[in-house]
Amino acid sequence: MKPSTATIFLGVALAACAPANAPVPPRAEARAAVLVAKDAWVTAATACIDLAKETMIDNATCAKYLEPAHDAIVVAADAVDAMDPSAKVTPPVVVCSLIRATQAIAKTPTTLPKAVADVLAPILDEAAKVASGLGSCPDGGV
Repeated sequence: MKPSTATIFLGVALAACAPANAPVPPRAEARAAVLVAKDAWVTAATACIDLAKETMIDNATCAKYLEPAHDAIVVAADAVDAMDPSAKVTPPVVVCSLIRATQAIAKTPTTLPKAVADVLAPILDEAAKVASGLGSCPDGGV
């Protein structure tokens, strides 16, 4: 049996009345947090590479902070991938890893020119805010 025009119209009208601010599933929220942390990492890494090319020096200080941040982001991404789509809570490993990543990335601006650090600052603030909004980390991310 084909649905009538009235049935289709009713379905569309009900869908349009659905709340626009429906809660975001924890897995989607955690994935978004991983992407924000990744963006902060990419920004810092790109700035470090550009600085190393420009000054012709090895910027080992950046690597000192960016490698552990990268590894923490990968751990968080893997944990998000393993999350049950119907999970109601973000696992602490995701929160802790993202907090660790943002803390490590936050140390790189000390090696970068002020203009680059100024661009990186709001991205890091957002990454830290999003990570802590997922839940708490028993060890504070240390």
